[in-house]
Amino acid sequence: MAEERCLNYYTTLTIATGQTSSGVLDMTTLPGPRASRVAIYGPGTIGQAVTVQVAPKAGSSFCILRSAGTDIAISVSRCDEITVLGAAQLKLVAAGAVAQDTTFELVVSIIQ
Repeated sequence: MAEERCLNYYTTLTIATGQTSSGVLDMTTLPGPRASRVAIYGPGTIGQAVTVQVAPKAGSSFCILRSAGTDIAISVSRCDEITVLGAAQLKLVAAGAVAQDTTFELVVSIIQ
């Protein structure tokens, strides 16, 4: 039986003041298959509902990530763990413009 390795990558995504969308995490730049567990750490204050959006490839439209028929939303001061299967890009989107820079910490785990 082959030994499994888990590679963890730390990064941040920020929704800038006055904006609704973070920058994009390009999952294709990470080694390994495009199936990952992503832990998203919500900051102490958010001010808006924030959802996870994914795209199947660069240039494609982003869609809200859902699980069991429910939109994935990021909670204040919580770590939400999600599974991302086959998505090339991931971003965070607030329901309205944020009042201040809002940074989320992410740990992407890839099992090889």
